[in-house]
Amino acid sequence: MPTYRETIIIGAGPAGLQMGHYMNKAKRDYVILEASNKPGHFFTHEPRHGLLISINKRFNPFPEFEYNMRHDWNSLLSDDRSLLFTKYTTDLFPKAEDIVRYLNDFAIKLEIKVRYNTRVVNISKEDRPGAAKGLFYLKANDGREYSCKVLIMATGALSEKLPDLPGIELADTYATHDINPEKYEGKLVLIIGRGNSAFEVANHLAPHAALIHIFGGRAIKHAWNTHFVGDLRAINNTILDMYQLKSLHAYLGIEALKLSKAEKNDQILVHFRDLVLHWKTPGYYTDSKVYDHVIVCTGWNYVDTSLFADNCKPATKKEGKYPLLKTNWESDNVENLFFMGTSMQANDRKAASGFIHGFRYNVRTMHRMMEERYQNVPYPVKLLERDVSSIADLIIERTSVEAGIYQLNTFMGDIIIVPEDPNER
Repeated sequence: MPTYRETIIIGAGPAGLQMGHYMNKAKRDYVILEASNKPGHFFTHEPRHGLLISINKRFNPFPEFEYNMRHDWNSLLSDDRSLLFTKYTTDLFPKAEDIVRYLNDFAIKLEIKVRYNTRVVNISKEDRPGAAKGLFYLKANDGREYSCKVLIMATGALSEKLPDLPGIELADTYATHDINPEKYEGKLVLIIGRGNSAFEVANHLAPHAALIHIFGGRAIKHAWNTHFVGDLRAINNTILDMYQLKSLHAYLGIEALKLSKAEKNDQILVHFRDLVLHWKTPGYYTDSKVYDHVIVCTGWNYVDTSLFADNCKPATKKEGKYPLLKTNWESDNVENLFFMGTSMQANDRKAASGFIHGFRYNVRTMHRMMEERYQNVPYPVKLLERDVSSIADLIIERTSVEAGIYQLNTFMGDIIIVPEDPNER
């Protein structure tokens, strides 16, 4: 018989552990299935150069704990003040190994129910004799089977999203390229991409490569302009600085068309085009250039539909990059299937849902919604006296101190309901 849990969470990364904490507090029947032997395994190999771009700001001029959480980008939410990431390193941009150590302590100290070394290889939704209708059935790599009413995918970035580029097999990728800098000494390097992963790679190769070109295809979005934490961050813009100071390395708004082998077997011929607007008749300029290395850094996929049987395959968007979600992070077409963690940015590309300091509040909200839906526990509210001063004081307090609506501005907010009955609070 399958092992049954009311809720199964796949993935023991930050989001999975955060939900596990809330499930523990509510004394719910759940388990987290984790493919590796430790929580936060993704951070043991990503980012490739071991440095996070999530800010670890430890000190602020105000005493309120909730205010300080506005600027602590890595801590998960709990009642244990010793489980704050700010106690794990003094680095403003922490090392990935620090978050692994922190997540391990969080899981152990809060007794999160995780079953490690359990990789889910197939998910179906069936009606079986003697079992409740519409359960999910999960098969693991060790042959064991699990079933649940509610399934939550907290699997984070799953695979690289590579462009449909002829000859791409000749290139390395962000996840597979050799990070030994000696390999690139005096070489010509092309990086395809325009996000933080592309510029992260360029940063680390800048002291070693003879020439680095980044092909981005269009203008860069800078986080300092967009205020979106996923756009290019200042910590990664060394190449732009060198480009502006005429130091050979350059970002070029050029589109790669195809890759082929150059006359020298160990080199790659890159065919490209560039839109030239200042020509008398604007048009594309096409050419080719030889590079010693090509590294493709074009982002991640956050859903793997191959895991799911046809009867519960979640709909996707952005060419399969993200799951298509309702406003409560439930799959748009599969009932009781939810996504959380970095995949929550499927609904939010303006605030911080793709980072811990954003999705920890999304996870808390999701848990409250699930408690109301599945356990008949009302969503928590705060009752006020029916007067302008009470309402105004609360608005001022929340906007001045609260962390969730601060980090998820434009995406999450408070609702104030004033009853029509003047005698009701």
